[in-house]
Amino acid sequence: MKKIILFDIDYALINTDLIRSATTSQLANALKISEKSIATYLNNYSSSLNSSTDFDPDKFINLLTKDHTFNKSFIRNIFYQNPDIYKSSLYPDTISTLNNLFGEYVLGTYSEGVNDFQMTKITQSGVSKYLNKKHINILKRKLQTKELIKIPQNSIIVDDKLEVVEKLSKMSNVFPVWVNRKTAEIHKEIKTVFKLEQIPNIIN
Repeated sequence: MKKIILFDIDYALINTDLIRSATTSQLANALKISEKSIATYLNNYSSSLNSSTDFDPDKFINLLTKDHTFNKSFIRNIFYQNPDIYKSSLYPDTISTLNNLFGEYVLGTYSEGVNDFQMTKITQSGVSKYLNKKHINILKRKLQTKELIKIPQNSIIVDDKLEVVEKLSKMSNVFPVWVNRKTAEIHKEIKTVFKLEQIPNIIN
């Protein structure tokens, strides 16, 4: 039986900062206001959320409608029908790594966020074609016990958040891999990579 590898989406497969930067620029251009103004709206909306993973483009667009008049469908398409943004926001080795693992492993996601937005990221970027639909997990809070117990036995889970991999490391049936993109630290107990392309070497 093939092993299962589940990837976090944000900052594991795709650089979410680049998505934010590109959408900010396109929103500013569409609304004829400054990028600084869009950034202020984004910061105000984000500060109202319990978690950054709760970002919902539709709710953010509704916030913009309070001060601006625009074609809502057109603005919504900046988030949901914009493959160039998502493809250009992938890490350089995302597709090559997935292609390398595809076939030998069953690939999926173990991600936290708003379902429609997370699905947009993986479909518009081209990542979804490597994923088994049965194993695409997009959850409100993925570290809740009710979600953790659903993880398939002996799954490998790739995540950039230290708190996530440390929590997963306490489970006997899960093998976490930490994608550390911020420092040169190697975790003493958890397998660590700095690029996705290193994953095949540490899981074989």
